Amino acid sequence: MGKSPNKKLKDKCDSLWAECIKRRAGYECELTGVLGNETPLAAHHIAGKPNYKLRYNLDNGICIDNYKMHIWGVHNKNNPALAYDIQCRIIKYIGLDKWKTLTYKGITLKEEKLIDIKIRLEKELAKYE
Repeated sequence: MGKSPNKKLKDKCDSLWAECIKRRAGYECELTGVLGNETPLAAHHIAGKPNYKLRYNLDNGICIDNYKMHIWGVHNKNNPALAYDIQCRIIKYIGLDKWKTLTYKGITLKEEKLIDIKIRLEKELAKYE
């Protein structure tokens, strides 16, 4: 059975958001400077993605090395000390004020419809072309 239209739209928005984050960073890990042609990159949600407000907020994204920083770093359930260290590095990189703003935005931003999010992200992506 195929994906529902809503799931397809959500997947498209996820893809657009990730591409915006990577293009904005110049396809470079924002913490180490390693280029995407040297290692796979991931668009990481800094303050999580509990709702569409934060999930598709471009301020809530950072481009990082997919393996060292993302999978085996900030999402490493087997090494919480390393995960915490990388999360602290991210907060230091973006600044404590931005971190506080992001966590506050998750509460205060107006919810958008997925179709409106898709249109907004497509416009943002076009800015990087």
